[in-house]
This record gives sequence, C-alpha cells and structure tokens, in this order.
Amino acid sequence: MPFVEPLCFAIVGLYLGLRLRGAEDRGPLALRLALLACAAWIGEASCVRGYGFYRYALPSEGGPWRLWLDVVPLVVVLTWPVVIHSAWELARSLSPAKGVWLCALLVLADASLIEPIAVAVGLWSWSEPGPFQVPLVGVLGWGVFTLWAAFALGRLERARAAHQRAWPWALGLVAAGLWVHVPLLALWWGGLRWLPAPSETLALGLVAPLSVAALIALARGPRAERGALWLRAPGAGFFFLLLAWKVRDPWLWAWTLALGLPYLALTARALRAAPRAPEGID
Repeated sequence: MPFVEPLCFAIVGLYLGLRLRGAEDRGPLALRLALLACAAWIGEASCVRGYGFYRYALPSEGGPWRLWLDVVPLVVVLTWPVVIHSAWELARSLSPAKGVWLCALLVLADASLIEPIAVAVGLWSWSEPGPFQVPLVGVLGWGVFTLWAAFALGRLERARAAHQRAWPWALGLVAAGLWVHVPLLALWWGGLRWLPAPSETLALGLVAPLSVAALIALARGPRAERGALWLRAPGAGFFFLLLAWKVRDPWLWAWTLALGLPYLALTARALRAAPRAPEGID
C-alpha cells in the first residue's frame, strides 16, 4: 500500500492549507495544532511502549509507514491534530456550551470507524481481543484523550482572548499525552480487563440504536457550519476508500454504515441551511 502514507500527508496538507488560508488567527491556530501534535506523540509513544497493546505495521510486514518518530509514524502524529481540531471546531459550531463533550463524542465516533478499518487493511494491529480485532479500551482512549485536549483548547483560547497568561493551558494541552494514562488505567483495571470482548454482532446491535438516536437528535438540533464539515471530509473519504478497496466483511460494512449515517445527516442538514444574507442587506 505505497499510496497510503503520501495520501495521509496530502490530507494533512490540504487541511492546513484550507484552514490557514485567509485565517485571522494563523499564529494561535498554528500553536494549537503544534501543541496537539506534541500531546499526540507523547500519548501514542508512551502507550505503545508502556502497554504493548498495539503496534504499527513495519515496512518489513507490509506496512505503509516509512517516516517514524520513535515507534509512531510521523504522519499519524500530524493527523491527530487535524482530527481533534476539526472536531473541536465542528462541536463548537453545534453547541458552544457543550463543545468539549461533543468534541470527545465526535472523536470517539471517528475512532470507532477508523480503528476497525485500519486494522482490517493492516495499518496497525492490537494484541487484545475486541469487535473487529479492536479492544474497547483502544477506542475509548481516543475519547478520553480528546476530552482533556478539548477542555485545554477552550481554556487556552479563553485566556488568550482575555489577554491572560496562556502558557499554563498550553502546557496542560501537551500534558494530555500523559494525563490520558489515568483514565485508561482506570477503565482497564476497573472493568474492561475482566469483561469478555463483545462480538461484532453484539457491538453492532448496541451501536445501531445509538446511531438512530443520534440521527433524531441531529434532525432536531442546530445546523453545523459547512466549512467545519468540509474540512473533515477528505479524512473520512480516505477511510471509506480503504474500506471499498480492501474490505469484504459485510459486518464491517454494516458497522461503518451505522457510524456514518449521523455524519451524513449532519451534512445534509447543513446543506439545506439557507445562505446567510450579507450584513446591511434586508
């Protein structure tokens, strides 16, 4: 799969180009993305080395990764900021008051879709059992990391807007890579370690009703900003491309459909929104 790594770099570059073009907050935006990248690398490298629950496929094993930062592919470190920052902006466009929780839920949904596809096509692998060869703690790890990262991002922006000291929250954002171990260990030793891994059928049976509930909530909730949605589209399209190219498992297709429907509904609702009239025009 020689095209995977270059395509991932292209998606990251596309996000940066589109998001930075004409942005008035280029400096703060670049800082947020850099801090997220540092936190992502700390979290990933410490988890891979500390737990041995998962590992990225080496080139000798057919893996697509050629550029590495220790045990983590470089492009993965650069992708984390794109996933989390785009989810953060989308969540704030939906509900500023609940942006932190919505951001964590969005990334949790992303992880639930990305992890099984990535494992199925051989980008990385897990040593613990779970539906579609992905343990629950692996998916939940994305959510708990994002929960703290989104909270720190909001505090960082609030401090900057109020002309207060922002560096404590900048350090706090980087510390998300270390803080994530606390909830991960609590989840693992507090229950997941002792529970049997759910089957694909059970997992799909649990996720499908949640997907329907999300569809209903999105149909009645606020509309998302189109720009926030479009910036996430190339990354989503990449994994759907992998799914169509390499995966023939009907259960995984059903799983992806269940997780993708709320995003499609969110996009359709945003497209139906009437264009906003320019200021000063009745």
